[in-house]
Amino acid sequence: MFVKRKKLIWGISTKADGSMKFSNERTDWKVLINRKMFFSKIKIDLANVVSAEAVHGNKIKVVNRQDAGKVIKNVDGLITDSKKVFLAVTVADCLPIYLFDSKTKVIGLLHAGWRGLEKNIIENAIKAMIKKFKVKLAHLEVWIGPYIKSCHYRVRNDLINKFSNYPEALIIKNNKYFIDLACIAKQKFIDTGVNNVNIKISLKCAHCLKDKYYSYRRDKPKRLKAMVAYIGQRI
Repeated sequence: MFVKRKKLIWGISTKADGSMKFSNERTDWKVLINRKMFFSKIKIDLANVVSAEAVHGNKIKVVNRQDAGKVIKNVDGLITDSKKVFLAVTVADCLPIYLFDSKTKVIGLLHAGWRGLEKNIIENAIKAMIKKFKVKLAHLEVWIGPYIKSCHYRVRNDLINKFSNYPEALIIKNNKYFIDLACIAKQKFIDTGVNNVNIKISLKCAHCLKDKYYSYRRDKPKRLKAMVAYIGQRI
Protein backbone atom coordinates (compact mmCIF):
# COMPACT_ATOMS: atom_id res chain seq x y z
CA MET A 1 0.00 0.00 0.00
CA PHE A 2 1.03 3.60 -0.35
CA VAL A 3 2.89 5.19 2.49
CA LYS A 4 0.13 6.76 4.58
CA ARG A 5 -0.50 10.35 3.59
CA LYS A 6 -3.08 12.58 5.17
CA LYS A 7 -4.56 13.99 1.95
CA LEU A 8 -4.39 10.91 -0.30
CA ILE A 9 -7.68 9.00 -0.38
CA TRP A 10 -7.95 5.63 -2.13
CA GLY A 11 -9.69 2.27 -1.88
CA ILE A 12 -12.37 0.02 -3.36
CA SER A 13 -16.02 -0.71 -2.67
CA THR A 14 -17.41 -4.14 -1.73
CA LYS A 15 -20.54 -6.15 -2.57
CA ALA A 16 -22.22 -4.64 0.47
CA ASP A 17 -22.09 -1.26 -1.29
CA GLY A 18 -23.93 -2.64 -4.35
CA SER A 19 -22.93 -2.74 -8.00
CA MET A 20 -21.12 0.32 -9.35
CA LYS A 21 -21.11 -0.56 -13.07
CA PHE A 22 -23.24 1.68 -15.28
CA SER A 23 -25.15 0.07 -18.15
CA ASN A 24 -24.01 1.06 -21.62
CA GLU A 25 -27.60 1.26 -22.84
CA ARG A 26 -29.16 3.63 -20.37
CA THR A 27 -28.67 5.60 -17.19
CA ASP A 28 -28.88 3.17 -14.30
CA TRP A 29 -30.50 4.98 -11.39
CA LYS A 30 -29.86 2.14 -8.95
CA VAL A 31 -26.14 2.25 -9.72
CA LEU A 32 -26.20 6.04 -9.43
CA ILE A 33 -27.79 5.75 -5.98
CA ASN A 34 -25.21 3.13 -4.98
CA ARG A 35 -22.40 5.43 -6.05
CA LYS A 36 -23.83 8.45 -4.27
CA MET A 37 -24.26 6.50 -1.04
CA PHE A 38 -20.82 4.92 -1.23
CA PHE A 39 -18.89 8.09 -1.99
CA SER A 40 -20.84 10.14 0.55
CA LYS A 41 -19.89 7.55 3.16
CA ILE A 42 -16.23 8.34 2.56
CA LYS A 43 -16.96 12.07 2.34
CA ILE A 44 -16.48 12.40 -1.41
CA ASP A 45 -18.97 14.38 -3.50
CA LEU A 46 -19.96 12.32 -6.56
CA ALA A 47 -19.84 15.56 -8.56
CA ASN A 48 -16.05 15.51 -8.04
CA VAL A 49 -15.57 11.96 -9.36
CA VAL A 50 -14.30 11.25 -12.88
CA SER A 51 -14.93 7.69 -14.07
CA ALA A 52 -13.37 5.65 -16.86
CA GLU A 53 -15.83 3.64 -18.93
CA ALA A 54 -13.49 0.60 -18.78
CA VAL A 55 -13.69 -1.16 -22.14
CA HIS A 56 -10.71 -3.55 -21.89
CA GLY A 57 -8.59 -1.25 -24.00
CA ASN A 58 -5.36 0.69 -23.50
CA LYS A 59 -6.35 4.35 -23.78
CA ILE A 60 -5.32 6.83 -21.08
CA LYS A 61 -6.99 10.19 -20.48
CA VAL A 62 -5.50 13.11 -18.58
CA VAL A 63 -8.38 14.80 -16.76
CA ASN A 64 -8.94 17.92 -14.67
CA ARG A 65 -11.68 19.83 -12.84
CA GLN A 66 -13.63 20.34 -16.06
CA ASP A 67 -14.15 16.57 -16.27
CA ALA A 68 -15.56 16.25 -12.75
CA GLY A 69 -18.82 14.30 -12.65
CA LYS A 70 -18.26 12.71 -16.06
CA VAL A 71 -17.79 9.16 -17.33
CA ILE A 72 -14.98 9.29 -19.87
CA LYS A 73 -15.86 7.02 -22.77
CA ASN A 74 -13.54 4.46 -24.37
CA VAL A 75 -10.75 4.74 -21.81
CA ASP A 76 -9.37 2.38 -19.18
CA GLY A 77 -6.97 4.75 -17.45
CA LEU A 78 -7.19 8.21 -15.88
CA ILE A 79 -4.44 10.57 -14.72
CA THR A 80 -4.64 13.96 -13.01
CA ASP A 81 -2.75 16.45 -10.89
CA SER A 82 -5.96 18.25 -9.91
CA LYS A 83 -6.82 18.36 -6.23
CA LYS A 84 -10.35 17.39 -5.22
CA VAL A 85 -10.77 15.39 -8.43
CA PHE A 86 -11.28 11.74 -7.62
CA LEU A 87 -10.60 9.08 -10.23
CA ALA A 88 -12.71 5.92 -10.50
CA VAL A 89 -12.77 2.65 -12.45
CA THR A 90 -14.94 -0.45 -12.06
CA VAL A 91 -13.56 -3.98 -11.71
CA ALA A 92 -14.96 -7.47 -11.21
CA ASP A 93 -11.84 -9.68 -11.63
CA CYS A 94 -9.54 -7.31 -13.52
CA LEU A 95 -6.76 -5.37 -11.82
CA PRO A 96 -7.46 -1.98 -10.27
CA ILE A 97 -4.05 -0.29 -10.46
CA TYR A 98 -3.44 2.82 -8.35
CA LEU A 99 -0.59 5.21 -9.18
CA PHE A 100 0.88 8.02 -7.08
CA ASP A 101 3.94 10.20 -7.61
CA SER A 102 5.11 11.37 -4.21
CA LYS A 103 6.93 14.41 -5.65
CA THR A 104 4.56 15.89 -8.23
CA LYS A 105 1.44 14.54 -6.42
CA VAL A 106 0.12 13.19 -9.73
CA ILE A 107 -2.33 10.31 -9.35
CA GLY A 108 -3.55 7.65 -11.78
CA LEU A 109 -5.97 4.75 -11.86
CA LEU A 110 -6.10 1.89 -14.37
CA HIS A 111 -8.51 -0.92 -15.20
CA ALA A 112 -6.36 -3.78 -16.54
CA GLY A 113 -7.41 -7.25 -17.59
CA TRP A 114 -5.37 -9.52 -19.87
CA ARG A 115 -6.45 -7.53 -22.91
CA GLY A 116 -5.30 -4.25 -21.41
CA LEU A 117 -2.00 -5.77 -20.33
CA GLU A 118 -1.43 -7.24 -23.79
CA LYS A 119 -2.22 -3.86 -25.36
CA ASN A 120 0.32 -2.13 -23.08
CA ILE A 121 -1.99 -0.01 -20.94
CA ILE A 122 0.71 0.17 -18.25
CA GLU A 123 3.34 1.43 -20.68
CA ASN A 124 0.86 3.96 -22.08
CA ALA A 125 0.06 5.27 -18.60
CA ILE A 126 3.75 5.67 -17.73
CA LYS A 127 4.43 7.51 -20.98
CA ALA A 128 1.49 9.86 -20.36
CA MET A 129 2.62 10.64 -16.80
CA ILE A 130 6.14 11.41 -17.96
CA LYS A 131 5.09 13.46 -20.99
CA LYS A 132 2.39 15.52 -19.30
CA PHE A 133 3.72 15.90 -15.76
CA LYS A 134 7.46 15.09 -15.94
CA VAL A 135 6.98 12.27 -13.45
CA LYS A 136 10.21 10.61 -12.30
CA LEU A 137 9.77 6.85 -12.05
CA ALA A 138 11.95 6.71 -8.94
CA HIS A 139 9.13 8.49 -7.09
CA LEU A 140 6.23 6.51 -8.53
CA GLU A 141 4.31 4.22 -6.19
CA VAL A 142 2.02 1.45 -7.45
CA TRP A 143 -0.63 -0.58 -5.66
CA ILE A 144 -2.64 -3.37 -7.30
CA GLY A 145 -5.96 -4.00 -5.57
CA PRO A 146 -8.07 -7.18 -5.24
CA TYR A 147 -8.35 -9.23 -8.45
CA ILE A 148 -8.91 -12.82 -9.61
CA LYS A 149 -5.71 -14.61 -8.66
CA SER A 150 -4.14 -17.57 -10.41
CA CYS A 151 -5.92 -20.00 -8.08
CA HIS A 152 -9.08 -19.38 -10.11
CA TYR A 153 -7.87 -17.75 -13.32
CA ARG A 154 -7.74 -20.76 -15.62
CA VAL A 155 -7.11 -19.93 -19.28
CA ARG A 156 -6.60 -21.59 -22.65
CA ASN A 157 -3.09 -22.29 -23.88
CA ASP A 158 -3.41 -19.58 -26.55
CA LEU A 159 -3.54 -16.98 -23.78
CA ILE A 160 -0.49 -18.57 -22.18
CA ASN A 161 1.29 -18.04 -25.49
CA LYS A 162 0.43 -14.32 -25.48
CA PHE A 163 2.37 -13.89 -22.24
CA SER A 164 5.19 -16.35 -22.82
CA ASN A 165 7.69 -13.59 -21.93
CA TYR A 166 6.41 -13.71 -18.34
CA PRO A 167 7.07 -17.35 -17.31
CA GLU A 168 6.90 -16.48 -13.60
CA ALA A 169 3.21 -15.58 -14.09
CA LEU A 170 2.29 -18.80 -15.91
CA ILE A 171 1.21 -21.88 -14.01
CA ILE A 172 0.45 -25.38 -15.27
CA LYS A 173 -1.34 -27.82 -12.96
CA ASN A 174 -2.70 -31.18 -14.07
CA ASN A 175 -2.49 -30.06 -17.71
CA LYS A 176 -4.53 -26.96 -16.90
CA TYR A 177 -3.25 -23.44 -17.51
CA PHE A 178 -3.46 -20.53 -15.07
CA ILE A 179 -2.18 -16.93 -15.12
CA ASP A 180 -1.36 -14.39 -12.42
CA LEU A 181 -2.21 -11.04 -14.02
CA ALA A 182 -0.66 -8.97 -11.22
CA CYS A 183 2.65 -10.75 -11.71
CA ILE A 184 2.63 -9.66 -15.35
CA ALA A 185 1.66 -6.11 -14.40
CA LYS A 186 4.43 -5.90 -11.80
CA GLN A 187 7.07 -6.99 -14.29
CA LYS A 188 5.79 -4.47 -16.82
CA PHE A 189 6.18 -1.68 -14.27
CA ILE A 190 9.68 -2.86 -13.42
CA ASP A 191 10.58 -3.00 -17.12
CA THR A 192 9.48 0.64 -17.53
CA GLY A 193 11.75 1.70 -14.65
CA VAL A 194 9.52 1.67 -11.55
CA ASN A 195 11.34 0.57 -8.41
CA ASN A 196 10.40 -2.96 -7.36
CA VAL A 197 10.02 -1.93 -3.70
CA ASN A 198 7.43 0.67 -4.70
CA ILE A 199 5.06 -1.93 -6.18
CA LYS A 200 2.59 -3.59 -3.80
CA ILE A 201 0.00 -6.25 -4.64
CA SER A 202 -3.11 -7.10 -2.66
CA LEU A 203 -3.27 -10.63 -1.26
CA LYS A 204 -7.05 -10.72 -1.74
CA CYS A 205 -8.63 -12.82 -4.49
CA ALA A 206 -11.95 -11.44 -5.79
CA HIS A 207 -13.08 -14.94 -6.77
CA CYS A 208 -12.28 -16.52 -3.40
CA LEU A 209 -13.95 -13.80 -1.31
CA LYS A 210 -17.47 -14.35 -2.64
CA ASP A 211 -19.14 -12.49 0.21
CA LYS A 212 -16.96 -9.41 -0.23
CA TYR A 213 -16.23 -8.89 -3.93
CA TYR A 214 -17.95 -9.35 -7.29
CA SER A 215 -16.31 -11.78 -9.68
CA TYR A 216 -17.45 -12.07 -13.27
CA ARG A 217 -15.97 -15.53 -13.69
CA ARG A 218 -17.50 -16.85 -10.51
CA ASP A 219 -20.94 -15.22 -10.71
CA LYS A 220 -21.46 -15.22 -14.51
CA PRO A 221 -24.20 -12.55 -14.24
CA LYS A 222 -26.44 -11.65 -17.17
CA ARG A 223 -25.52 -8.06 -16.44
CA LEU A 224 -22.09 -7.19 -15.12
CA LYS A 225 -21.86 -6.18 -11.47
CA ALA A 226 -18.65 -4.59 -10.27
CA MET A 227 -16.84 -2.75 -7.50
CA VAL A 228 -15.55 0.78 -7.94
CA ALA A 229 -11.91 1.61 -7.23
CA TYR A 230 -11.08 5.23 -6.47
CA ILE A 231 -8.19 7.55 -5.69
CA GLY A 232 -7.93 11.30 -5.07
CA GLN A 233 -6.47 14.06 -2.93
CA ARG A 234 -8.15 16.45 -0.57
CA ILE A 235 -7.00 20.04 -0.45
